[in-house]
Amino acid sequence: STASGEFQNVLETIKSQFIDPIRSAETMAMKGIAGQAPAQDVLQNVMQAERALYTGLAIKDSALADYQEITRMQV
Repeated sequence: STASGEFQNVLETIKSQFIDPIRSAETMAMKGIAGQAPAQDVLQNVMQAERALYTGLAIKDSALADYQEITRMQV
């Protein structure tokens, strides 16, 4: 159905914008620890993951606040 396709698109967007940068930073950090990656690359990946995490948390907080507002509305 269309709704399940749209939900799948939302999940893919979440994965590409929030989960993938965090996984990439984790991989790069492990390479940095092993001496296989330059410190600048490690730092850039970690900073990108941090931005993705904070953005995701802000979206979650906003969605939760909106949900709470809806549940307080009288029908």
